[in-house]
Amino acid sequence: MKKNKSLLLEYSILAIVNFVILSFYLHIDQINLKIPMLYSGDALPTLSFLKQIFIGEFSFFGVPESHNLSAPFMHSLGDYPTPMFADWLIIKFISLFTNDYFLGFNLFVLLSFFVNPMAMFYVLRKLRVGDTFGNSYFYSL
Repeated sequence: MKKNKSLLLEYSILAIVNFVILSFYLHIDQINLKIPMLYSGDALPTLSFLKQIFIGEFSFFGVPESHNLSAPFMHSLGDYPTPMFADWLIIKFISLFTNDYFLGFNLFVLLSFFVNPMAMFYVLRKLRVGDTFGNSYFYSL
């Protein structure tokens, strides 16, 4: 029981430190969650996948296709394979709570800032690497 409390405390401290660093880095108080935070690089295909998931055109068990992209033909994800199944599941989970694509995208981006250090913290603890708290930030960047 004591071990679980100390582990919960370590994850809580990690989340609080992460929030403080993130608030200085991204100026969270000035972010409008209704406007996408990113418009370049990998954000554009992620936004298109996110919209497909939100409107129900995305198939998790086949090759996802969309009639809204690649006009006059059809966009098939078989032409552009990506290993992002876990990301799509997270986006699908976010879509259960909101219908706004941009809000869902911003929540996905902000959530990734918290999930990466916590996953790295978990892995380093299992591997018994020293100073897991500090290393989880270093390796997650």
